[in-house]
Parts: sequence; structure tokens; C-alpha cells
Amino acid sequence: MHILKLTRTICMITGCFRPQSWTSLFKWIIYDIYRLYVISMMYTFTFSQIMDIVINVDNPNDFTNNLNMMLNMSASCYKFYIASLSYKNIVTLINYLTEEPFKPLDLDEIKIRRQYDKIIR
Repeated sequence: MHILKLTRTICMITGCFRPQSWTSLFKWIIYDIYRLYVISMMYTFTFSQIMDIVINVDNPNDFTNNLNMMLNMSASCYKFYIASLSYKNIVTLINYLTEEPFKPLDLDEIKIRRQYDKIIR
């Protein structure tokens, strides 16, 4: 049974987490290149928002729109950075949830876990 399957899939697509099942060096390199591309696009967009605020703002409405986007992208960059630093801890936590004290043992526990997995989605 997979824990947080949807969340891990989203993180994998966005470049945050490499799948644990990938053991090939080639896949690791390709994924790291993709991850660097995503990071560079995020930081480039954030930097361009900052430059747009500094250079092109003419009225308060443009300033608030650009500031809103810049703050959201800055927060996303920070979250991406923190998630990258915490990769090993998150993987360890997910592995703990699939092992003994947390692993569902009988049909009732499996039913409860599936019920909460549906709620999470």
C-alpha cells in the first residue's frame, strides 16, 4: 500500500522529489537536470517579477498585482528550497508509515486507511 501516493506524484512532477524506486544513475541524472530546469524557471520568474516592480510600475494597481505575484512566487521558491533540504527526512517518515507499528495488519485497519486516503484526495 502506498502512503501519500497523490502527494508524492505531484511532488515528483514538480521536481521536488525523485522517486525512490529509481535506482538507475541515468534516471537520476535526467531527473536532476529536469529539477534544475524547474528551479531555474521558478527563480527566473521571481526575479523578473522583482525587476518589473522596480522598473515598470506606473500605478498602484500594477504595483499590488505584481507584488502579490512576486510574494507568492517567493514563498513557492522558499518552500521548494525547504522541501529539497528535508528530502531525506520526508522519505524516512514515509518509510516509517509503511512499517510495523503503523502498517495496517487486518482488514478493518486497511478499510480505515482507505477511507482516510479518500478523504485526503
